[in-house]
Amino acid sequence: MSQDESWSGKLIPVTYIGDLENKCKELYKNSNQNMKDVPTFYKTYIEAIQCEDLDYIIINDNIFKIINNKINRYTTHITKNKDGTYNFTSSFYNGGTSLNECLEEEMKKKFLLKHKI
Repeated sequence: MSQDESWSGKLIPVTYIGDLENKCKELYKNSNQNMKDVPTFYKTYIEAIQCEDLDYIIINDNIFKIINNKINRYTTHITKNKDGTYNFTSSFYNGGTSLNECLEEEMKKKFLLKHKI
């Protein structure tokens, strides 16, 4: 059943060297200690990270760890901190969107994320 969802939190950039797929594989395996390989219904570890609730979001090859808390009402606001992290507040109806979609849209709009930072 769909319902209103409201979140507030911080996005922490995850630095990595090399291939995005390999970093997603590492994050996935660390988040799912009992999983040796990505389930067959996912084509890549990137897809698994994006589809499962693993506290990560990928925006144009940038990986962010999501630290969040629930709040109330419809809106999404993101501010960048001096230490390179991002604070966010998001409220939405989960029958029409998701936290990842709200964050991605606001990050692209506000910070013009078009490439890896």
